[in-house]
Amino acid sequence: AQVSGGGNIYGNPDLDPETSLNKEISVLYQGDSGLDVTLTAFHNEFKDKITRVVCPDTICTDGPNQWGADPTYRINVDEAVTQGVEATLAKPLTETIYLSSSYTFTDSEQKTGEYKGMPLQQLPKHLFNVDVTWQTTDNLESWTKVTYRGKEMDPVTGPSRNSIVEPAYTFVDAGVTYQLTDNTKI
Repeated sequence: AQVSGGGNIYGNPDLDPETSLNKEISVLYQGDSGLDVTLTAFHNEFKDKITRVVCPDTICTDGPNQWGADPTYRINVDEAVTQGVEATLAKPLTETIYLSSSYTFTDSEQKTGEYKGMPLQQLPKHLFNVDVTWQTTDNLESWTKVTYRGKEMDPVTGPSRNSIVEPAYTFVDAGVTYQLTDNTKI
């Protein structure tokens, strides 16, 4: 078992490898001003999709861990589908400031199993990122990134939790990178 704050994760010797047939079509635009735009439509069909669920008492007898998270293990969903669109936009705003962003809409469905008809777990319908990078000096770069993850299904919910929908959330990250040598950044 793997022990973590998110719950102990147990192995499953009956797990089969996941396979998929992936189809996508994209339109790309690269402008003279450095503007890059893409629009992609995708459709993926999975066989034996690997997902994580609350471990049954017959396999995992230890119950929630010290942080209150239920034990989980991985299982196969015989058939599942994801489909959607992704749009990206990237552009230098000035000679030293660069903007990149993306938005993904994903519709997913488990076609078989206990959660038939429900979306795949931990795969939000809406995902949005925007990243701004500033090349402050030749060796110094700073950046800020905002990531929004829409609500998502989390069927690992067990006796210690009361919802199988995780709420949407937003992360804001910032950082600085310094180029020490040609091969070393901190």
